[in-house]
Amino acid sequence: MSTAAKLALLSVTGSCIAFLAACSSSEPKPLPAPESVQSRIDGFKVKDDDYRKLGFKRDWTGYPFVSGGGRIDRLKSFNDIVVVQESGSTVTVMDALNGSVKWSNSVAGPLTRFVSIERHEDPSRGDCILAISESDVYFLSTATGSQISLQKLDKVVNTAPVMLNDAAVFGSPSGEVFAHSFSSGMKAWGLGTQSTISANPVIINGQVCAVTQSGAVVFLDSATGTINARSRLFGGSETNPVVSSNLVIVASTDQSLYGLSLGGIEWRVRTSAPLLEQHAAHKGRTYVSTSDWGFSCFESSSGKRIWSSKDVSGVPIGIRDGKLLVWNQGTIVRLDAVHGDVVDKTPMPTVRSVMMDSFEDGNMFIW
Repeated sequence: MSTAAKLALLSVTGSCIAFLAACSSSEPKPLPAPESVQSRIDGFKVKDDDYRKLGFKRDWTGYPFVSGGGRIDRLKSFNDIVVVQESGSTVTVMDALNGSVKWSNSVAGPLTRFVSIERHEDPSRGDCILAISESDVYFLSTATGSQISLQKLDKVVNTAPVMLNDAAVFGSPSGEVFAHSFSSGMKAWGLGTQSTISANPVIINGQVCAVTQSGAVVFLDSATGTINARSRLFGGSETNPVVSSNLVIVASTDQSLYGLSLGGIEWRVRTSAPLLEQHAAHKGRTYVSTSDWGFSCFESSSGKRIWSSKDVSGVPIGIRDGKLLVWNQGTIVRLDAVHGDVVDKTPMPTVRSVMMDSFEDGNMFIW
């Protein structure tokens, strides 16, 4: 975030950390009453020294609207705003500079299932926040939060989309990969795969790649939906594929990590158990938790194992000051990114989720 980076220049660490907590109010409010703020602070203990050790300093604490008994489901940050959606379907936009709430809008009923929030510069609607449910796209004004438009999706969707210039590409429970055009409000193209798609599609060199639960992998032209390549794995995936070194990296339930291209399977690393933790790729390396070697680093282009940390597992969230941060349900483990040695472990018992807005030296958000 550019605004956060300017603030970070004033700090010792050179970065910042933003905190979000939950609210039990029954109606959306720009900010909760003071006693509600205190209750949220009391329930979300933060030890600033722990984050300084990781290379961060607290920049602000923000309070997006969260319905009674709800939780924060997803967060996306941009240069000027942070967008938060909670489990009751309310979207909150916060100022990236100080965490103050700009607006909140309850876009649907509490039982509506959402798959993503996106930002889209629409030629006719202007700057929009897209709250995307399994059946609809809600266009909200980024400036005011008012609903501008509502579009029905051709199929019920099961994934977050790949965003293109005028379209979003989804996977569906029925097994179809399809592009929804924002200008027409209709399906632009689609391809049936005959198996449920629950992993988010990715884009690589103008191709959309989707992985099905049966292990089928398809590469489609992003403009036309024309199929250009197919591959077959021995199982599906419980995680989302990532892109690195011109390959799509898939962690499969068939106990293998794959590197795939339009030419087929470029490499395969076999393990003794399904790969169920989300992996990440950065600068030619893929980071993944395995049952055989613990948390491991692989060369993305070849599948060669570079290092492993036997007693570490979890989800890679980013690199800070040359140290890889791994999140494991209440603990952040710091590893030397070159050799994989454990630097330290920091317990964070009140934190449910952690993310960084850029994999290397980005800003961190916790809630």
